[in-house]
Amino acid sequence: MAEDVPNTGSYDVVTPDNQSTTCRVKVEAVGNIFYDISNQNFTISLPPSPTFVLNITPTAQSVCAGENATFSINTTSIAGFADTVVVALSGAPAGAMVSISPDTLVPSGMVDITISGLTTDMAGTYDLEIAAVSDSVTRINTVQLSIFPGAPTETATLLSPAGGSTGNSTNSLLNWSSTLHGELYVIEVSTSPAFSSGTIVYFGETADTFALVNGLDLATVYYWHVSSSNLCGDGPTTASGVFQTGATACGYMFTSTNVPVSISATAVNTITSILNVPDASFVSDVTLTMAADHTWVGDLIANLISPAGTVINLFDQPGVPASGFGCNGDNIAVTFDDNAALSAADLDAACGTSVPAISGTYQPIDLLSSLRGEATQGDWTLEVTDNYAEDGGALTAWSIDMCFLVPAAPGSMLTNKLFTVATGSTTTISSSYLEVNLSAGANQGIFTLMSLPAHGNILLNGVVLNFGDNFTQEDINNGDVSYENNGDGLLADSFGFSVVDHNNGAWYQNGVFEIAIVQNTLFATAEITETILCNNDENGQITVAVSGGETPLTFTLNGGP
Repeated sequence: MAEDVPNTGSYDVVTPDNQSTTCRVKVEAVGNIFYDISNQNFTISLPPSPTFVLNITPTAQSVCAGENATFSINTTSIAGFADTVVVALSGAPAGAMVSISPDTLVPSGMVDITISGLTTDMAGTYDLEIAAVSDSVTRINTVQLSIFPGAPTETATLLSPAGGSTGNSTNSLLNWSSTLHGELYVIEVSTSPAFSSGTIVYFGETADTFALVNGLDLATVYYWHVSSSNLCGDGPTTASGVFQTGATACGYMFTSTNVPVSISATAVNTITSILNVPDASFVSDVTLTMAADHTWVGDLIANLISPAGTVINLFDQPGVPASGFGCNGDNIAVTFDDNAALSAADLDAACGTSVPAISGTYQPIDLLSSLRGEATQGDWTLEVTDNYAEDGGALTAWSIDMCFLVPAAPGSMLTNKLFTVATGSTTTISSSYLEVNLSAGANQGIFTLMSLPAHGNILLNGVVLNFGDNFTQEDINNGDVSYENNGDGLLADSFGFSVVDHNNGAWYQNGVFEIAIVQNTLFATAEITETILCNNDENGQITVAVSGGETPLTFTLNGGP
């Protein structure tokens, strides 16, 4: 009856002309195996008198100014309807031309409606009413026409994360403003302000004004921009936004006071215990410790549920399926850590004769790192299910040890001094002029070029660097970074930079390195004004006339003093 329709929860269809009392509807996802069939029968029967129906495609259409919009109408006669039908359209933009071919017919048959002469000043969305009228029956359907004047001209505004912000989640929600006539937004996230090849970590397209970017690295600076488009073309791209994800700070321990919680021995049951974390941050790492008194611990399943609803399966009936009934020992006291030496399979095989039957530190079935980037604040839930009725006990204790995502310390410069060079020269930039404060080795200080000098180049080992390229403090210390002036006669230059200490994430932003360019205005002429007449005489004289330059001046003769 219909295919490739939007997944909006409803769609109008024309049922086939097949009479039945046991009709049902099947809905199936495109490109998937999942489907559903309606639960109750419905009836398709002939109407009490002859009539006709309309099936219009498309029901909604978007076009650019200068293009034509076309709607096709399939009219179907039912129960022998044979009257003449007149087709008309209303609601088109004033000044547009409407062609209906044919405008009269006896169903069944096809009608094409073409709307032309669409101009930029007609931009907007219109509800068009298509009426098909006979002496005995009137059918009115509504379709939608959207007219774009062209590609978007408005630039979106980046809203969040705030520019230059730190401590952001590794699962960051990006938000921006909508643009006039924007239908689709393209988002790019990069580790370079140049968005160069190999640095793009996220590319997405959406009709929304937000995008969730998961799995970002810790204490890393990211750049992002957004462009909008519609069927007429692409709009402008925003200037880049920049933010930094949080660094890791550990040692946040929280213990549940919602214990003990009884586990019934008379029925299959699930119990829950709550642990409230009051601190508002983001998860970097989680370790969980729990203890339960329970005979036959192989009956138990445990899940951790985050405030966001993420479910982490910790263990599932230890000893099953190796043993049909699981571990028959009593009690469990374990810690779950993604980095534990013992795996979830090791826990499954652990069943001692002492009490507790299972103890130690194990990896969970589902990785706790799946929680990274989620909000820490709120109620965390430990859920324990007892799958058999004959044994019971209690959840006696549990706690979580968290590492939070916190803002990295702000970076700072030890030295950023005015650098003086001669016009047209290439001069090494030493650490006496540019040095960042670092927590570790000089190779951890990574500079990024945020703007280029206007009157020269920055060189690394003699190679010209471009916007977004990097050099390190170690490169500066080794004398590998230099400034090359182009000799255009201007007296000042600069370049912009940011620098990150990759050891602790400290980020120095909006740095500017100022360069003074000294012109060579020195001019000198020399003449012999007193000659030496005899060998070993000392009465010779050379007179030098000097203009320009800066005092004091130093004179040498044949390289001597």
